[in-house]
Amino acid sequence: IPSLLAVLGGAVAIAEGSVAVKRFPGSHPVAGNAVAMAVGAGLILVVSLLAGEPPLVPDTIRAWAALTYLVVVGSVVVFVLFLYVIARWTASATSYVWPLLPLVAVPFSALVLAEPVTPLLLAGGLLVVAGVYLGAFAPSIPRPAWLSG
Repeated sequence: IPSLLAVLGGAVAIAEGSVAVKRFPGSHPVAGNAVAMAVGAGLILVVSLLAGEPPLVPDTIRAWAALTYLVVVGSVVVFVLFLYVIARWTASATSYVWPLLPLVAVPFSALVLAEPVTPLLLAGGLLVVAGVYLGAFAPSIPRPAWLSG
């Protein structure tokens, strides 16, 4: 349950962030993201300490490389690409990009980490792609009269 709540919270945060970027176009998104990242890092640190985890600094080159990749590519590059897309699409349309991220992550993890790609994983991926297509690109289905009022 806590993991599902964390995923739900992440989805809510992404959706709210998309709406905020569209709603306040005069504010600088990089400054806003810097504040949000600082608050998020502080919350993670507090939760980590409350959970009894010792604060550690990476001590291997592999750990520093992974951390650098996550910061540069996973945060900065993805955020800049997000701003590019949201400037051209609606917040609702932009939200359909996030479920497609596993289409990059799964082949990458299979290639780099030799993680297995199972038939069930592929079926789930097809289900996600179909859902994104239906939600974002399929023709609209007329609403019943009782829902229009």
